[in-house]
Amino acid sequence: PQPVISSFSVQPGEITLSQCTTAAWSTGGGTAFTRLFRDGTIIQDNGPVNSSVQDCPGNASTITYQLQAFNAAGTMVSQDARLQVIQPQPTNTPAPETPPLVGFWNLTQLNGQSLIPGTQINATFDNGQVSGNGGCNTFNATYTTNGNNVTISYPAGTQIACSPEVMQQETAFYQALSSAATYQISGPNLTFNNGGGATVLVFSGAR
Repeated sequence: PQPVISSFSVQPGEITLSQCTTAAWSTGGGTAFTRLFRDGTIIQDNGPVNSSVQDCPGNASTITYQLQAFNAAGTMVSQDARLQVIQPQPTNTPAPETPPLVGFWNLTQLNGQSLIPGTQINATFDNGQVSGNGGCNTFNATYTTNGNNVTISYPAGTQIACSPEVMQQETAFYQALSSAATYQISGPNLTFNNGGGATVLVFSGAR
């Protein structure tokens, strides 16, 4: 009897490169064995009359699979199925987020107290460096973050002399800044807490 291909399919019929598809077939009549081709190249010879094969093409293109069914006398029938292999779409890499601390901040509270009237303290955080004005002198320090944890070195400042009250405030600011252990940003405010959880600095963002 003549070989008969009852069904032959390639599912899914569209994949992206690096994915796989499955060719499945069922034959009858006098089918003795099958051959499966991908674009003219044998990928399975002397195959069973009913089976399936997973295939993972290496190129993005339209691929033709052909199933050939043979009877014992060598009579052959064939059926084709096509697969579309497409290039994966490039993923849109989001722009890296600005680290939360980065920016210019004005101090509004020092150890729970407002600043001396007429004085301003500010800090600019950028790429591991913090600099600004302590109310009298400009300063520089370094910082590292890990999640909401922060470590800030004791600031090095210029040596301008101001009134005793302003100098005391500046020293308290330096001490508070270097004691910071965690930070939190809520709305426009940046808050630093020390290792004991007490709030030592509150900044307002002018980012």
